[in-house]
Amino acid sequence: MVRMPSTQNFSFPAACIPMGQTCEQFGAQLVFPGPTTQACSGTASMGCCCTSMTPEGVAATGDGRPGTWSIMGTNLVFLHKGPPDNTTMRQYCVTGNILKMRSEYGEIDTYQRM
Repeated sequence: MVRMPSTQNFSFPAACIPMGQTCEQFGAQLVFPGPTTQACSGTASMGCCCTSMTPEGVAATGDGRPGTWSIMGTNLVFLHKGPPDNTTMRQYCVTGNILKMRSEYGEIDTYQRM
């Protein structure tokens, strides 16, 4: 299981921000899986930039299930131990102490070894 702190950045267009809310208020309502902290900044009328931070010790696969991982070409392959047993593949690259992995939703998640 990959365990390291991570930071994910999200951009929300103005159309997604409820009328009258600031980016900070919008960010306080977001719910991310696992133990995370998040913060949003910007001007709601222009869109908000939000960052989700996950502390060290949380599985990078996001669901916290135990399992193993291996490398297959440019993919990390996670074998989750049930229930249910299943396999997840993520494209990745490493530069120095930074791991970047494409999420199941197509975003790039960044993990930095401290």
